[in-house]
Amino acid sequence: KFDLVIAETFLTESLYGFAQHFDAPLITYSTFGNSMWTNDLVGTPAPPSHVAHFLLSFADQMSFWERLGNVAATIVDRLAFELYYLPVQKQMYKEGFPNAKISFEEQMQNVSLVFLNQHFSVSSPRPYAPNMIEVGGIQVEKPKALPEDLQ
Repeated sequence: KFDLVIAETFLTESLYGFAQHFDAPLITYSTFGNSMWTNDLVGTPAPPSHVAHFLLSFADQMSFWERLGNVAATIVDRLAFELYYLPVQKQMYKEGFPNAKISFEEQMQNVSLVFLNQHFSVSSPRPYAPNMIEVGGIQVEKPKALPEDLQ
């Protein structure tokens, strides 16, 4: 019996089946921060009119042309995700968990919490669902005090 299953968000959706296999809540961790994949897991809105695509270097104050490019990139990414990527993950889920109690789609909607490796101080403002938490920098230890002669 496991109390919790933690999985990487990026390119591992087929492994989410371990949560239903062990009858445990699923937490995902996105090592590169927020993206379409993490947003979909917990229903976080990300309108391309003001939330930049994670692969583009646009700031939160986009020009009209940047917004247009952002919408185009989001559409292309969504199509590739839905038409090419997810079917492969779904097939791996079916092969890995042939006796799954819930479907791949249901499992994708059954994520309890998403940790993001980013911090609000170095990212643009954007909406987040309550179960999406920025934990960037959590691994950084408190610094030791400077020697007396340097203080």
